[in-house]
Amino acid sequence: MGTTAKEKYEEQKEDVIRLLDFLQMEVTKERVIDWGQVGNIVNVRMKLIETLSFFSGFSENEIHNTLIECMEDDSQRADYGGLEDMDITNL
Repeated sequence: MGTTAKEKYEEQKEDVIRLLDFLQMEVTKERVIDWGQVGNIVNVRMKLIETLSFFSGFSENEIHNTLIECMEDDSQRADYGGLEDMDITNL
């Protein structure tokens, strides 16, 4: 008998969890920060928002707004704007 949908889903889910763990390790790794690294993290953020939107059914705009709401204080919100519009091709 072949693999069931539930078995295949669980297998893939475990891989996704591992990949998220690996991503967390990469994001928290100490590194020299330059504009190339800024472009990289902006790109990762955009792809994560896109992926979460695809998987959850929430729009990218809803996810973006939730991120803003999660900011700890108003000064962070004021400094936050513009990253999603950054032209990373010239970094």
